Amino acid sequence: VEAKGRTTYNEVADEIYSELKSMAHIGQGFDEKNIRRRVYDAFNVLIALRVIAKEKKEIRWMGLSNYRYEKIKKLEEVRKEHVNKIRNKKALLQEIEKQFDDLQNIMLRNQTLESSAENVNGIRLPFVLVK
Repeated sequence: VEAKGRTTYNEVADEIYSELKSMAHIGQGFDEKNIRRRVYDAFNVLIALRVIAKEKKEIRWMGLSNYRYEKIKKLEEVRKEHVNKIRNKKALLQEIEKQFDDLQNIMLRNQTLESSAENVNGIRLPFVLVK
């Protein structure tokens, strides 16, 4: 099928049967119907693997690595998406940690200002006077 590019099921079955018939000197007889069934089974497996494609009665060669290449390419794209998501989440986490640290520092500063203001007994700043 690969050498022809496009062929039919009957052509392949006939070629295989003729090759096996020429090898009959080994002492084995081959049943043509059995060979056709096995060729049909093999074609179904190749179709499932996307090595060949069947369009009506015509069979077209698609290639061995085509299916694997597509699958690998899709997996690489998924991996890139996951890496980007991880990178974005790391940046978000760092930003949240920075905000948390800043809030902790503000709380600590306010606590120290409150304690020092209570000791002084003065006016706390910021102070707004409204008349």
